[in-house]
Amino acid sequence: MSENAVGSAAKDRAICAVIFCVAAVAWFGWGQQGERIGAVLGLGSLVAVFATLVAIGRLRCAPGAPTMSVDPGVRRTYWTWVLVEIVLIVGGAMLLGRAQRPEFIPVWTLAVVGGHFLPLARAFRMPLLVGAAVASLAAAALAFVAQVLGWAPAPTLAGLLGGAVLLAAGVLGMRPLGESRAATCPADEPEADLLPADPPPVDTTRGLS
Repeated sequence: MSENAVGSAAKDRAICAVIFCVAAVAWFGWGQQGERIGAVLGLGSLVAVFATLVAIGRLRCAPGAPTMSVDPGVRRTYWTWVLVEIVLIVGGAMLLGRAQRPEFIPVWTLAVVGGHFLPLARAFRMPLLVGAAVASLAAAALAFVAQVLGWAPAPTLAGLLGGAVLLAAGVLGMRPLGESRAATCPADEPEADLLPADPPPVDTTRGLS
């Protein structure tokens, strides 16, 4: 793999890390709708906020250019599936609302979010998205079963598990990739003009003649 390809992959992972961490904050917050384990969900939100700040710093230091900025095909695939995601989420939420089953809206949303990671994983050649997709779909299924069997409110489990999955994906996305492990953040490199200059050599032979 070339240096440019590694740089692009590193930037893509850093962008995903920020998106995942921000989404985790939202999912932990949505879990409060179930009115259970509020303290745990609140703690999850705080951890996700901190992870978001770290991810933003990693994004600033990640080398290379995002794939979407240099590959029109990937850009087209991304926006196509984002549009499909939005249509499915809104349409499903409307149907569940009419059926008077709003408690399943977070479950449906989590399933759609997880499903749309799969085509994006192929477009970006990012296995991390496959793991996030599988884990999100499993979390949605568990939340659905828990609501049907009366174990726990679906919004609570969808928020907790969805937030945990996305937070974990965000943390994994911050890990350096390949040759980019050696990359340093420009802000961390000392400025040449700020380094003290070496003092001029002293001529010790003067005054001896």
